[in-house]
Amino acid sequence: MQSIQHASKIRFYDAIPFSFMLCLFVATVVVAEEEKKYGELTLDEWSQLVKSSDFKTLGQPVYVNGLTSIVEDEEAPWASRRQAAETLGRIGQDAESAIPLLEELLKNPGDQPVDTRLWVLKSLSLYGTVASDLDEQIRDIILNEEFPHLIRVNAMETLGRVGKNGNVALPTYLKILQEGSKQERAGQNELRVAAVEALWILGPAAAPALSALVDAAREDRVPMRLAAITSIGQVGPRGEIAIPTLVDAILFDEAGEVREAAADALGKIGIDSVRALQHLQKDHDESVRQYVIRSIKQMKMSDEVSQLLDTALQDSSEIIQTEAAAEILRRDVTHQAAQQILLDHLGAVDRRVRLNAYQALDEHLEKSPELQQEVLRIANDLDVPPLERSSAKKLLRKLTFDQRESPKPQEN
Repeated sequence: MQSIQHASKIRFYDAIPFSFMLCLFVATVVVAEEEKKYGELTLDEWSQLVKSSDFKTLGQPVYVNGLTSIVEDEEAPWASRRQAAETLGRIGQDAESAIPLLEELLKNPGDQPVDTRLWVLKSLSLYGTVASDLDEQIRDIILNEEFPHLIRVNAMETLGRVGKNGNVALPTYLKILQEGSKQERAGQNELRVAAVEALWILGPAAAPALSALVDAAREDRVPMRLAAITSIGQVGPRGEIAIPTLVDAILFDEAGEVREAAADALGKIGIDSVRALQHLQKDHDESVRQYVIRSIKQMKMSDEVSQLLDTALQDSSEIIQTEAAAEILRRDVTHQAAQQILLDHLGAVDRRVRLNAYQALDEHLEKSPELQQEVLRIANDLDVPPLERSSAKKLLRKLTFDQRESPKPQEN
């Protein structure tokens, strides 16, 4: 059967005129020879170069000029132009010479206005403040309702990235939040959510928007509440006026991701949140007290934070106890009370508690010879429950494996 198939293939190729095969070969060679080059490289070669080189190398003028010529060529494939533009943005300062071209493409994007403007905005976002001179042009795109909604939404982040240190981004976001637009009144809320999300980029400089963010954190839609509370957290210690709203979110919000963001925000606000966290530690809901631990993870150590952790160590919930002990060891591996709580829960019936204890001990075991001795004692004590001994043995085996696999210091 194979010989028959082979014979049929021979007859097929024999039937093709030699002159046709020759023409096909010549045409292929000509196409290959005529493939367009940009700075001595074809598009495929540029693609490989970008993937294999660091941005410092690509920041050399010869490469910047080549990438710029790809972006400028309207006949080049869309994907190649996008890759070149985004690479220039990642190069940053050394590729500043390409920014005027990107500015022109924002104004006159050619035959694919939406797609082109999207990758131009992405490139400018990557440039960041290097492209700060374009902040007003990007603002005008956001405020111009004649632009496609998708472009305006994406321009929000770009404005924050390029205008982070300027005085254009914040008033623009507040205008969108407070006044809205015709699209918003028609029920499309993405623009306002995008403005709130972009305030995150401004960090503490978004403090004048706190009142608007607090209002947004109380809206009905989860994406808006999540974006607002996340941006409040980025404001940091200057966000203390939002503490009551964040506490309400932890206590009453039905969306877990919003409650998590609120806990993170309280922690980032810092010492001014301590009183609120002390209040939350008294709540009967275990999940609320867990969010306190999450907040603490965002805070620097202080007497007040230490007191919060000590209170959590004495919580009636083993989950809270082990999470608090793990956070204490992250700050002080010699803390004996935290060590003992984790050791005592290696054999806990509740798998979540047992996993908390195991993971925390595993993370810090190598740093503490005293802790290693305690784990070894548990592993060899026949009076210890089997589950606890098994966990201790696993920890020791993993410690031995990690030590064996870790790079050894080279001898001089």
